[in-house]
Amino acid sequence: MRVIIFFIVVFVCAEARAQLRINASVVSPPFLENNSIGKSQQFSSVKNSLSAGVEFDHLFPKEKAGAKLHYSAGFYYSSPAYIGVFQDSNGNQFLSEINSQVINMPIMARGSFPISDLIENNRMGIELGIVTTTWIKYKLQEVASIKTKDVNGNIIGETIYSDEGSLIKGFGSKFNFKAVAGFFVYVNRFYLSARFDLISLSDLYSNRLNSTWQVPSDYSLYQRARKEGRMKDSFCSLILSFRLTKK
Repeated sequence: MRVIIFFIVVFVCAEARAQLRINASVVSPPFLENNSIGKSQQFSSVKNSLSAGVEFDHLFPKEKAGAKLHYSAGFYYSSPAYIGVFQDSNGNQFLSEINSQVINMPIMARGSFPISDLIENNRMGIELGIVTTTWIKYKLQEVASIKTKDVNGNIIGETIYSDEGSLIKGFGSKFNFKAVAGFFVYVNRFYLSARFDLISLSDLYSNRLNSTWQVPSDYSLYQRARKEGRMKDSFCSLILSFRLTKK
């Protein structure tokens, strides 16, 4: 809620200065990706699709000798998912799947300079900022098939453990923060950026289900991965924006 209030304040201030530019944007699926869910790397991402959003650009601009500094803030919706499948040497099988819906909220500082005097309203530059992520949905599903063997190593039985539940209490109950950077160029109403993560400042892990989870921790890929290290996801994506307001 505090983040939303902050954006409203920024919006009002920008309107008062008559500098606001509203961009309709889409973010591509990651073209470089590193899923670090513990050190095991047993999880991989799925459902990589376009992420739609809106950016409020050109906030509080300052320009000198052709160089310009301004700020932007935005909202993007996406539905990342992760799946882990593993079979150990005893034939035990493990499946863990995370499905989520998130709102990513970037706050960026952008520095730019003109590309050419022959093209109207064109610039290129760099951007630095923070992306705040809040979860709308964060659901974990797990199944473990544990085999029982006789003295000869033959499978004589199987025990199935399974459970599913939400890793959050509700919208806004969990946040994540990333430092990001990018390169961008825009011509007239079109804006293109390559944005990449610098460092994840939080952990994707949630312990909300620990006390009630029906899959023992030794058989849970989610818990085993967490014991091996911090959960994070880093990537590079392309952002394409179209300016809805006049230049």
